[in-house]
Amino acid sequence: MTYHAKLRPLSPRRFTTGPVPVRTRSGWLSAGSWLAALATATVALGIWAWIDRPVTNIPPYSGEIGGFAFSPFHAGENPQSNVYPSIAQIKSDLALVATKTHNIRTYTVQNNLGEIPALAAPYHLNVTLGAWIDQHPRANQRELTKVVQVANANPDVKAVMVGNEVILRRNLTVAQLAADIRYVKTRVHVPVSTAEPWHVWLHHPALVKSVDFITVHLLPYWEGVPEDKAVAYALHRLHQVQRAYPGKRIVIGEIGWPSDGIDIGGARASRVLQAQFMRQFFNVARQQHLHYFVMEAFDQPWKTSFEGRAAGYWGLWSLARQAKWSLTGPVTPNRAWGAWAAGSIALAFLISMALLSRRPDLRWHGKLIFAALMQGFVAAIGALLLTMGETYLSWTAAAVWSTLAAGQGLLLFLLIADSFELVETLFGRVRKRHFEPVPAPHGAILPKVSLHLPICNEPPEMVKLTLNALAALDYSNFEVLVIDNNTTDPRVWEPVAEHCARLGPKFRFFTLGKYPGFKAGALNFALRETSPDADIIGVLDSDYIVDPDWLRSMAPAFDDPKVGFTQSPQDYRDNDGSL
Repeated sequence: MTYHAKLRPLSPRRFTTGPVPVRTRSGWLSAGSWLAALATATVALGIWAWIDRPVTNIPPYSGEIGGFAFSPFHAGENPQSNVYPSIAQIKSDLALVATKTHNIRTYTVQNNLGEIPALAAPYHLNVTLGAWIDQHPRANQRELTKVVQVANANPDVKAVMVGNEVILRRNLTVAQLAADIRYVKTRVHVPVSTAEPWHVWLHHPALVKSVDFITVHLLPYWEGVPEDKAVAYALHRLHQVQRAYPGKRIVIGEIGWPSDGIDIGGARASRVLQAQFMRQFFNVARQQHLHYFVMEAFDQPWKTSFEGRAAGYWGLWSLARQAKWSLTGPVTPNRAWGAWAAGSIALAFLISMALLSRRPDLRWHGKLIFAALMQGFVAAIGALLLTMGETYLSWTAAAVWSTLAAGQGLLLFLLIADSFELVETLFGRVRKRHFEPVPAPHGAILPKVSLHLPICNEPPEMVKLTLNALAALDYSNFEVLVIDNNTTDPRVWEPVAEHCARLGPKFRFFTLGKYPGFKAGALNFALRETSPDADIIGVLDSDYIVDPDWLRSMAPAFDDPKVGFTQSPQDYRDNDGSL
């Protein structure tokens, strides 16, 4: 169905234009503006506080943590780029971890990480020393040789881990890994194991025979277990392994929950859920005398490149070495919310007051709606920036997020402008722009108007209706230029050309064929063909049907030398009968 728009003369109820009143001091002091801005700011603060309200129903834990998986990589450091932490950084991290535990577990002796046992001695930390094993035999042999040397040189090394999830990753066969374990067992004087998830141990009894004790990983988040069932699920899997291998000592090599990440099945990640899972597990572990290592001490965002977003958020400390939550007391979803809330609320308040002061005549409904919209829009930007601040971003991701934030800022500007215009229109007592059409009296000398109508593949019958309406104008001094561009089928434009010829010399038709610039190109062509004595240019769309008095009511507006552009309100001929 084709809808035809009707161009009508200016109406004070449908179209406004004109100067903006000067802001007065009374505008700033309008009680309604202040009340609206303050009320919405108060509500916004309440919403921020409600969303980030502290969670108080998490059981506290007052004991020592059993142990930590210890990877001391800082920002900009990762083994993939061969950038390792300095000795000073490792010592600082060991001192921090020693405030919560007496046991740590490492994963490799590469680079400075081989110095961890010696550096841990002053802090009385027991070390389960790890050797990284993968599918590269030569690198594996170098790692095993070094792990033996480090273990024998440091009495605080209490056990050695030969590989981490090697079978899960399918880097080696069980027989190959067992051979590496035997190599280390014959050269050190401490127990030797390897670490795998629970199901790997259940499926490979031969691997169990090769180790002095079982090191099992229990990470229910990766299995999509809901957080309220996660601790019970982890214990269930632990007991399965215990029943399968009675008499074999079992250590939980990794157990934890991420503070951020995507949902996996029923598992969600957040700071509160991490605290809930870990505190609950700590209490159970103390009751059941479990030996475990928390996954992990510090966030390691370098892992996200191959394990997904959640992999970077398993630490009990952030990458900046800030504790995410305490072992006792309430847990706040986002500790930084107060500063972001204050900033966004203050900015929205200032925007509201600055614009509302320009229109003290607005009804209180409009002031309240506008102030509420400002708080909502600015809060959305604040929440985006808050999320960016809590997310570990690569340079590429940071560029993408920054681009999105800039786009949101532009959108905010547009929303502010549109919202203010909306409340001005709906709730203004005084109209800022108030012009009435002044039809020219009969007999008045009227300026010549050149009307330009660009068309492209338009239905001929629709264009004919538009041309007939122009022919019926109560205005004698005008011309109509119909410019067809980029219409390839002559059967579309020829009927229009013939109709222009029937309407008389005021109507001129041009067909341009394939023409550059599309509609703008057609209008530029029309300017060059405009009658030299034309004083006013009018532009219409091909589906506009003007009222007869349209030009007679519009042209006199240009008698004012300040007026250079006018626009008519439009309506739809079937607006009362069809959605």
